[in-house]
Amino acid sequence: MSLLGQGVVAIWNDVASEGLAEFYEWHHREHMPERVGIPGFLRGRRYIAVRGAPEFFTLYEATGTDVLAGPHYLERLNNPTPLTRHVIPKYFHNMVRGVCDVRFSVGVGEGGWLITLRFAAKAGHEDELSRHLAGELPSINDTPTILGVHLCIADARASKDVQCIGPVAPERRSDPVGRCFLGERFAALVPRPPVIVAEQIDAVARIIPFQRKHRPAQR
Repeated sequence: MSLLGQGVVAIWNDVASEGLAEFYEWHHREHMPERVGIPGFLRGRRYIAVRGAPEFFTLYEATGTDVLAGPHYLERLNNPTPLTRHVIPKYFHNMVRGVCDVRFSVGVGEGGWLITLRFAAKAGHEDELSRHLAGELPSINDTPTILGVHLCIADARASKDVQCIGPVAPERRSDPVGRCFLGERFAALVPRPPVIVAEQIDAVARIIPFQRKHRPAQR
């Protein structure tokens, strides 16, 4: 199906093996429910790689990038919980984070698998890449077993507004993402990228979704 809103937070990361139990407990019971409880956040999904790296991919869908640069989200980013301050600096590494505009999103359902393709246009080829994608993405969605195709473009300013959670080793710092292709389907597929992009491909399988409308009422 189409993404629920016009803005997303896309996060790729590895987790140190010794911290997996703490990561799952924190992510399941605190972090994702907290995020989808922020006004304007609509759904959160976490995936785990079956091929490629990093191991985890998390996608938050929001009404728009104004929400992702707005006061409610920034308040949570700049005032992380004690568990967030503990888990991320200690166990996260190879993290890439992007706050993105949704430029194209079509689909008929949610796939059990997701392909992510991070890429940036080569200098001077931005318009060429835009024309290429405008022509190719609808046809990808018509491919048998493909359930959704999405294109997200990073907002460089908003992507830099990350929380201060203490010292993070250089290999665990967040790097920006330029463009992101997301393809949902029944079975794994690595799409063939155009030659005018520099790409990194990760194939991932979904673990668990969190959606705002499914959260229990707060008392």
